[in-house]
Amino acid sequence: MQKTTARNRLIVTTLLFAIGGVLGVFPALFSPMMFDAPGSTQNPFTVALFLSVLSFPVVCLLSIVVSWVLYALDRLRAAWLFALSPLVPIVLGALALTGLQLLHGGSFSG
Repeated sequence: MQKTTARNRLIVTTLLFAIGGVLGVFPALFSPMMFDAPGSTQNPFTVALFLSVLSFPVVCLLSIVVSWVLYALDRLRAAWLFALSPLVPIVLGALALTGLQLLHGGSFSG
């Protein structure tokens, strides 16, 4: 991968995940309310959703910092992989929501 291509990709992911991270703070603030329903702390899908929502802004910030550090060290492939790391909590959250919907009828308490 060329350095200019890597830089352009990092710029796009930085902008995208900086905006996503800032917007993700608001759901993260209210994510403890998922545990208001009795028994919700024992539901693994609710816990997984909570962890994905809570970790998303942090992972966005870390991915931006680490990817640019790796870019500066000419570790372009590693920089690109770290730039995409916020996709992990997104996928985890989607899987948790799907599990909640299919197996528990959308109820956090299960």
